[in-house]
Amino acid sequence: PAPAPKQLNPAPEIRKTDEKKAVKKPKPAAGSPSEGFKAVGAKTAPPGSWIALEPGKRSKLSVAGQGVGLSELKAALDPSRVLFIAYNIQAVDDSSKRTKLVQIEFVGDGVGGMARMKALQGKGSVAKIFKGMACSVKVEKPTDLNTKDLALQLRSSGGAHPPKYYDFGNGEKV
Repeated sequence: PAPAPKQLNPAPEIRKTDEKKAVKKPKPAAGSPSEGFKAVGAKTAPPGSWIALEPGKRSKLSVAGQGVGLSELKAALDPSRVLFIAYNIQAVDDSSKRTKLVQIEFVGDGVGGMARMKALQGKGSVAKIFKGMACSVKVEKPTDLNTKDLALQLRSSGGAHPPKYYDFGNGEKV
């Protein structure tokens, strides 16, 4: 059997204020979107680090999930959501490792037309946070993401010096 997909937003905690009422208190996000992006893009970040941002009301972005590795990222993609993902891939040579950041725009195939349009208005907010991206890809299904296609995108957008291989994290290399 396939493993259950990773939940991006944990269930809210319930804090009792008295016997008759219960107030839902959401768990705090893993820092701000800007802080999360800086951590993923840092040279010390492990290859395959990623952060997923989700647009909310008035294009406000919130951290929807974080992790390491393409397989973990694919498991976290929910077809009913719109996510903007920064994914850290390392270009490896004999003598160096260079961090390449890929922007993944995930619009699940279960997102309706109006919700899709409204959520994609958040692209401007994402552009303010996601700086220095090597390339960008759009996907609708987790199966659309694979190491070979991402490596081709990076090679086509890269400079004259191609790396020996790309490290996608968790032992995934192309």
